[in-house]
Amino acid sequence: MGDKGLERFLKAQSEDYEKAFEEMSKGKKESHWIWYIYPQIKGLGMSYFDREYSIKSIQEAYDYTKNSTLFKRLKEITKLLLKIEHNNIKEVMWYPDDLKLRSSMTLFSLISGDEIFDKVIDKFYEGEKDLKTIKILKDMLLLEKNRLESNFCKTFEKRINKVEKEEKIKIKEREEREEKEKKLKKEKEKKLKEEKEKKLKEEKDKKLQEEKNKKLQEEEEKKLKGEKDKKLQEEKDKKLQEEKDKKLQEEIDKKLQEEKGQKKLDHSKEGNLIQKPKIASIQESDIKKLEENKNTHKSESEKKDENKDKFENKNKKENIKESSEEPMDIDEISHRKSNDNNKEKITNKDNIEMKNETSKKEEIKVKELHDNIKPPNGKKDP
Repeated sequence: MGDKGLERFLKAQSEDYEKAFEEMSKGKKESHWIWYIYPQIKGLGMSYFDREYSIKSIQEAYDYTKNSTLFKRLKEITKLLLKIEHNNIKEVMWYPDDLKLRSSMTLFSLISGDEIFDKVIDKFYEGEKDLKTIKILKDMLLLEKNRLESNFCKTFEKRINKVEKEEKIKIKEREEREEKEKKLKKEKEKKLKEEKEKKLKEEKDKKLQEEKNKKLQEEEEKKLKGEKDKKLQEEKDKKLQEEKDKKLQEEIDKKLQEEKGQKKLDHSKEGNLIQKPKIASIQESDIKKLEENKNTHKSESEKKDENKDKFENKNKKENIKESSEEPMDIDEISHRKSNDNNKEKITNKDNIEMKNETSKKEEIKVKELHDNIKPPNGKKDP
């Protein structure tokens, strides 16, 4: 095939090589030239340009490396890739051009053995060559083995077998590494999930505890408020009771004062004749309240007065009975009349004495009732 089959590359590069070189100098592919600047083996691409500018055989790939212009340009533009500071191929060229570049580097690394292509693979593809390219080249080698130059054929066959073995090891290591990373990621996610669940549980428990504490605090505050309200009510009731007792005491004091004034007035009018004092009327409800604090009973003096009245009434009845039974003469009548006048005087005197005694008893009784009432300050009036 020789240089005649490579004319399509020379023609295409005459128009776009300088543009491609300039773009790679800047580290960013912007136009379309990947097929004939970085050609790949036949069978990888299905578009017109893939088929037109693909390397058809191992022999054509070998001839490409022997063409001074094409191989020189390939190495020059490949060196620009190594000058890029980062190792992210996707920032240099978009998909699928990034895959075409790896296929091209794998192809020319195996055909020429030049390490510049391996360096690009190491930099941007973590040292992994394209397995599809290796497989296609091995299949082509079986067909072209007898037509290839013997020295190149032996060298190429040895190189491709070695690379294939190394790539399988690399792939296995990568898969193990990915599996390990996947496992670590899963464990990490599980751990994060457990920590998250633990945190959520702690927050939930904390929230429940806070609600419980809040409820207990509210109950305590409610209890304290109830006790405070009860105490205030008791103080209020006590104050009202004291005011009521004070008012009642004032009324009793007032009535006693009125009674005292009435007694003085009676003494001034009648001299030594003591009449029964007119006690200011006390409300029945007040008397009832006063008498509740003391058991009511009749004094012995009152019982004596009752017995005395009964005795006098009995004597009167007997006198009347005797007068009705026997007739009396004038002297006896006069004598009895004189005796009756004397008795009347004695009786009036006794009545006065009884009235005075009764007045004193009533006064003592009122005073006792008065003393039994406890004033608001807890002390008895003098």
